[in-house]
Amino acid sequence: MPVEYSFDGELFLVEDAASVQSLYKGFFGTPFKGKGDKLELSPEEALYLMDVRNASCKKGGKEQSFNALAKQFKDRKKFLARYFCMRDWRDRGLVARPVSEASGSYGRAPSVKYPSTDYKSPRVKAKALFFPDDLFAVIDEPEEGAKLYDEEWFGQYATYKSRKHGSFLKLDAYETVFLARHGGMKLNVSVESVVKEAVKRRPDFESLYAVFEDWRLRGFVLKTGFKFGTHFRLYFPGARANASNDEWVHSKHVIHVFPRDARLLISEWARAIRVAHGVKKT
Repeated sequence: MPVEYSFDGELFLVEDAASVQSLYKGFFGTPFKGKGDKLELSPEEALYLMDVRNASCKKGGKEQSFNALAKQFKDRKKFLARYFCMRDWRDRGLVARPVSEASGSYGRAPSVKYPSTDYKSPRVKAKALFFPDDLFAVIDEPEEGAKLYDEEWFGQYATYKSRKHGSFLKLDAYETVFLARHGGMKLNVSVESVVKEAVKRRPDFESLYAVFEDWRLRGFVLKTGFKFGTHFRLYFPGARANASNDEWVHSKHVIHVFPRDARLLISEWARAIRVAHGVKKT
């Protein structure tokens, strides 16, 4: 039996007991005036039920079509996009609810809590040489460089996946600024100069660094995501360059930073997601 509800020009209301019970179990609607005998549907929910579940809606006793109802909301900002977005999530088994309700998981798809820890950067005893045109710094003291790499996974010691081929530690601009600010690492230039040079090449550097710093201070390890077409690849706290069985550690996630003030094409967002999935990361 299809779900039935009514529309009075303002509210979508479900009063049929069977329909109320069915929709409540499916996490649709909210109790009308706090009571469980009736449900109020959002416009998106009402249209979804009509579109996908063959629901019946009446206004003044007259059966309504999808467009007749949707017409009431056509001038709302991005209404159709919001509807299709909610429909897509629902079709994937996700529960789409108003953000104003954000509390709990509704018994489904609980959020994953990452194992973050408070991180304190080690004090760096060696002095690094910063190369402004390359946006890299080098520590040429093997013992100190190896310690930062092996114990904290900062930079790249020697050669990628060939630790014995070389004896210097190379730090990218994010790691350089982080160790200078939190580890007291000395440089041949000021940390402000490093940031200034980085911003010349990458205007959004400070936004990216803020993300890098935030995750690092929570104990996570961030390395460049250039190979995967993104900003960073993410490793959980405790990760090291090499696993105990000498196999290379692989990240499960990547981070792509979209600053709040950035104007993005939806294709850019889609590309980032597609690339991440293509390399089996999220």
